[in-house]
Amino acid sequence: MIAKTGIPTLNELTKACIRGDQKAQMQFYDQYYRMVYSTCLRIVHDQHLAEDMMQESFIKAFEALRNFDPEKPIIPWIKRIAIHQCVDHLKKRRIELFLDDEIEVAEEEEVISHGELAGIESIKKAIGMLSGGYQMILSLHLLEGYDHEEIAQILGIRSSTSRSQYLRARKKLQGILIERSYV
Repeated sequence: MIAKTGIPTLNELTKACIRGDQKAQMQFYDQYYRMVYSTCLRIVHDQHLAEDMMQESFIKAFEALRNFDPEKPIIPWIKRIAIHQCVDHLKKRRIELFLDDEIEVAEEEEVISHGELAGIESIKKAIGMLSGGYQMILSLHLLEGYDHEEIAQILGIRSSTSRSQYLRARKKLQGILIERSYV
């Protein structure tokens, strides 16, 4: 059943995709590819690679839909697929994500508060100047909203490593922002 506007709701679209309706899958893709692309780009920091990862994510999602519960929210599910796709790709390319798995977690200090003058674009640009592992931790935690336990599970590391790398990344990010006069 389609909503009174003639445009299917997300729930209706999800159910049609689960049934294998290719028109619904294309409509779903058209509506959400930008969101998935943005998620991939924040992880891999390369436009062409992000496009590839987005495409692969949708392929995996459509193949796995038969096991998806239509009563659950699909957007976080597909974003999680995209994040895992990007992380797996980076692991295969053997990008060194972390310097030391045994780092003690330093006491957390506020480096960048929400009220500071640095705009989101300046922060994104500065994140792009960090190493791959630092970029990934900051993207997953700050931009995607994952906590350190979830990041640890995604990356196959300990949560203490996620925290310590996050703290190091924040300090490096602060240095870049100050150096570039973004703050």
